[in-house]
Amino acid sequence: MKSAQNPRQKSASSSYKKSKRTALKHAALACIAPLAVLTAQAQTCGSPNTDGDYILGTAEDAASAMHWATGLVWKRCVEGMGFDAGTGQCTGTPEARQWKAWAETQHLLPKSFTGQNGWGINAQFSQNLLESGDWRMAYKTELLKLAEGCDGPPWTHPAVFADALTAQNAYVWTGSPVASNGAKAWGLDFGYAYAAQDYQTNLDSHNPVRPVRGGQPFAALAALAGRAGAAGAQETFPPITLAPSIAGGTAWGGARIEGEGTPAFRVNGAGAWVTEAIVKSTDTITVRLTAPASVGSRHTATLTVRSGQTTGTQNAAANAGAEATAMQQTQALFNLDAVTHPIATAAQPPGAGAVTCTPNPVPHGGASVCKAASSAFAFKEWGGACAGQTGACTLANVTNAITAAATFDTAQPIARPLNDTGAQACDTSAATAQDCHHGRDAGAATGQLAKTGASADARNGFDFTPIGTPWACTHDNVTGLTWEAQAGSALHTWDAAAANTAALCGHADWRLPTLQELETLVDLGQGGPEPRIDPAHFPATAPAPYWTATPFAGDTAQAWALDFATGAPAPRLRADALRVRLVRGGQ
Repeated sequence: MKSAQNPRQKSASSSYKKSKRTALKHAALACIAPLAVLTAQAQTCGSPNTDGDYILGTAEDAASAMHWATGLVWKRCVEGMGFDAGTGQCTGTPEARQWKAWAETQHLLPKSFTGQNGWGINAQFSQNLLESGDWRMAYKTELLKLAEGCDGPPWTHPAVFADALTAQNAYVWTGSPVASNGAKAWGLDFGYAYAAQDYQTNLDSHNPVRPVRGGQPFAALAALAGRAGAAGAQETFPPITLAPSIAGGTAWGGARIEGEGTPAFRVNGAGAWVTEAIVKSTDTITVRLTAPASVGSRHTATLTVRSGQTTGTQNAAANAGAEATAMQQTQALFNLDAVTHPIATAAQPPGAGAVTCTPNPVPHGGASVCKAASSAFAFKEWGGACAGQTGACTLANVTNAITAAATFDTAQPIARPLNDTGAQACDTSAATAQDCHHGRDAGAATGQLAKTGASADARNGFDFTPIGTPWACTHDNVTGLTWEAQAGSALHTWDAAAANTAALCGHADWRLPTLQELETLVDLGQGGPEPRIDPAHFPATAPAPYWTATPFAGDTAQAWALDFATGAPAPRLRADALRVRLVRGGQ
């Protein structure tokens, strides 16, 4: 059976006819197969023309498809047809013109070339659409890329290019003249079953064109600084602006993002968040990621921007028909760490009160509420990051380590519950002597005082609970303070003692006690050579002076100490080396 003859062959040279017959002889589809049967077969396309090889969108309001393999942006319909978004099909009639009309009159010649007047184009006509990025005719090699991987007419991806050029002789002009033949240019027949071959046609033939954009790549994307975000929260990065590789030109292509943290971007700060889009130079791309759920982890996403770099016709007699487009790619990494930031707390003077912030540490960008609790003196004002606030301090949008400081008024001492003295005998010889008939001691002595814990002598008002295994701390159930149970024998100056950062019983907020706080441990019922303190709950106490956090108002070189040999306080030089018993709490 004789195969159907393409009428365009009549205009080809005899040598071209021979090359065509050779191509047909080796065609994958047998020439003896009826054309109608071939056309009726379901057409599919593989790489590089699968669904994933295209990004669908618009380019200057025209329905377009960016070809990921080449970096070029194509109109989905040939000129003369419009795209119906509802049906996904092209409508209307393809517009057919002579090659030189498309090239010069319609201004679709990709690039002016030497000797163009030999193909009917005015020698003074000048343009370079490879740089400007405007719609243009595609070169032969570019148009052929749309047929690769397809197994039947119309030899393009059927859902992407929905103009269904399946009729015989459905030529599409290319922007490539035929070298050394001013009467012909290259076209591609998408209708024939062997349409993956390219053909030369007479310039006076009327054919449609499938416009394309692109020809110069984007400039390389700059490296980006990583960011930190609250665990599990979305973080938006500063926008990046796409630039052309040629000053004054316009690059076209596509962008895709993939990676961890559900990455997405949007173009020019508007529209939906997407994972791919058709883009051009001057577009801004804003990326967002979700931070990891656990602190210390990182999510990384890669933004890939592709375009095509086209080598156009320079000299028709030398390189026409040999034009080429090389895909160009540039990438940017986006790193997002899940972090928290610590809030350092400080109280002045030391021991006068305490500052607590919740939560602490704070997730990046999060908030914390800080409260000041008086211990020895009344609250006066906030400092540090809380400066200027009153009442509770709210720290918003925390993005780095900060300090919340509180100052307490030493002129306003705070009264706190007392243990009484532990004395079991009443001294009535002086008007200032303790009245043993009142207070916690009196209640304990008569068996009327309920205790949470215990004391060495059940007859006094002290009430302690050991903490830790092994025992390291003692909680005072009366004052609410927690104490270092077995104070070591190390000696410290007052400044060194005030800077103590010991971590005991699972806490790190230990401090020097104020004079008023340390006095609540004095047990005057203990006498002789033993220290004036409960021996069962503070067994290693030396009968010696211990530092307090209270400065001595009469001399800045001195601070108050309490001597457990006598139970009496006295100022000491801050340079003296004394013992220390730490405390925490006081809220």
